[in-house]
Amino acid sequence: MNRELIIVIEQLAREKGIDPEILFEAVESALLSGSKKTHAAADNSRIEIDRKTGAVRAYTRKKVVAEVEDAQLEISLDDAKRLNPDAELDDELELPEKPPELGRIGAQTVKQVILQRVRDAEREGIYSEFIGKEGQILRGVVHRIEKRNVILEIGKAEAILPEREQIPGERYNPGDRIRAFVLEVRRTIKGPQIVLSRTHPGYLARLFETEIPEVQEGIVIVKATAREAGERAKVAVASTKRDVDPIGACV
Repeated sequence: MNRELIIVIEQLAREKGIDPEILFEAVESALLSGSKKTHAAADNSRIEIDRKTGAVRAYTRKKVVAEVEDAQLEISLDDAKRLNPDAELDDELELPEKPPELGRIGAQTVKQVILQRVRDAEREGIYSEFIGKEGQILRGVVHRIEKRNVILEIGKAEAILPEREQIPGERYNPGDRIRAFVLEVRRTIKGPQIVLSRTHPGYLARLFETEIPEVQEGIVIVKATAREAGERAKVAVASTKRDVDPIGACV
């Protein structure tokens, strides 16, 4: 491990939009897991990567005891005092160890742990980005159709427009660009799921807010919307300029 490791981590972090610290921690965890595959490293071990040089350091935490029964977990008081004159019985010391040399199995474990951490970080990033967009309108590109459900690409994520949330009579083809209302964002085993709608009443209200200047400026307020998908929508609006009864409009 050296400076090349730093370059690889920083490059991967930029490509995936992940905090480099997450990848450093992933590599440290992977190295520790990999070493356990070949050297049966104890749970009191720790591996640290220097963030500037890429140097790998290993440490083992041991308890100071009067008589050592398990050399992997304990250290005698005399040995402890040679390392730290202030050491006392029942103290825990973190002692430097030789960094592990990984075999083929250990290297595979390192790779698997890193890839899993990258996937987890990407999924969490997508969830964090879109959870705050519930109730908004997004633009997406139709990627594919699965059992009448439309799968859209929205940036780095995929979203689903279920059949029940589609306007009857509309047809979608790969490559079509459409707008839809973010109905729900939830975590699943396979990652975040973004559910869209083109029939929800909120979709129409958001369209008014984005397309009509008077609504954007607050001159007209959308009070309520009602819509049967595929039919003309009914909208109740009111002007903020004067006291008036809500105005009914059909669009």
